[in-house]
Amino acid sequence: MSAPHKTPAFRNSAEYLVAITIRVEGGARRQTAHRRAEIIAERLANAASRAAHVVEVTATAGPSHDGTGSFAERVRFSAANTGRGTSAEPDKLDRYLDPEFELALASLAEAKAQDTALREADRERRRSLGCLKAFRVGSEDVARCACVYCAPDDHEQQLWLAEAGQVNVLRPPRCICGRPVPLPGNRCARRHDHELVVLEGDPDSLRRLARGSGRDTPERDQQPRRPDGPDLAPPGR
Repeated sequence: MSAPHKTPAFRNSAEYLVAITIRVEGGARRQTAHRRAEIIAERLANAASRAAHVVEVTATAGPSHDGTGSFAERVRFSAANTGRGTSAEPDKLDRYLDPEFELALASLAEAKAQDTALREADRERRRSLGCLKAFRVGSEDVARCACVYCAPDDHEQQLWLAEAGQVNVLRPPRCICGRPVPLPGNRCARRHDHELVVLEGDPDSLRRLARGSGRDTPERDQQPRRPDGPDLAPPGR
């Protein structure tokens, strides 16, 4: 069963603004007409909340001239079940929400929060690995990165080829951070103790790599570091 915010009733809902201009007869007192208009506005809001297929209602009302309002205030009405009231009438609120629509709103808010947390977790794991795409914005793609988070299939293929005794000369072995290493599965000195982080939605290849990724002997133990500089940087650095 899909989440409440993924149902057609919620995803395909539409908000409409209906403007109604009314003229109300006055009385002996100057403010009588305004008070009567406020009562009518409350009745209209109440009626809208009871209309078929209506799942949310808010209303504003105020004096106007030739259909143009000078100012408007939120209408408090008895059918409203959320929002704000007034100290004079605390039992009247200014927003009606259908219970199922409210659940969908809460579901959407939760989904957005989870998505934000997932993106932050992905950014943090990439940053800790030195990934070139750690600080990309949205779907913006930056320079090519050969780290395990950007190219898990390539890293897994290197291990498969090594187990089969084959070598891919076009794609040399790389550490999980993307730096060149002597053999598939090796790690450079900087990432010897690095733990891979798997998140929801990650490809199966990354999950398999994380399950089988021991802290391999670092490159400095396999091959002496060159005296003229540090480890080679990954592509694009």
